[in-house]
Amino acid sequence: MEQKNWSIVRKAVWYLRYDTEDEVLLMNTIYESLRLFTNFFLPVMQLTHKTRQGAKVTRSYGAPCSPYERVLASPCITEEAKEVLRAQEQHLDPVALHDTILEDQRHLRDLVLTRNYDQPHIIPRKGMDWQLHPVSSRF
Repeated sequence: MEQKNWSIVRKAVWYLRYDTEDEVLLMNTIYESLRLFTNFFLPVMQLTHKTRQGAKVTRSYGAPCSPYERVLASPCITEEAKEVLRAQEQHLDPVALHDTILEDQRHLRDLVLTRNYDQPHIIPRKGMDWQLHPVSSRF
């Protein structure tokens, strides 16, 4: 997942303690759906170069495209591997993946909140709710 721990992983499963096997299995399910959603459908702008003039830093970014599109454009990847990815992408639906992630997040939240022991620090403050979107509000 392109090394984006905060913007992807922690946003999806929060900074909580997961103790039970059910929670771990559900987190793995979320990670699998999130991996597909992020790598196939979310565009990323990569830094191409940056220049520094005194204290000012100017950054230039390439055109936004998903990691999947970057792999297809890469000359280092074999055509067979690209065909496998194309076939996998044909069976994916971004809206269905997004809905699956949200449903699994709700289930994970409910598992954590219904534990038998007391963890007051995981309950959202008044007026704040759990953020239940994986990484994008586009869908």
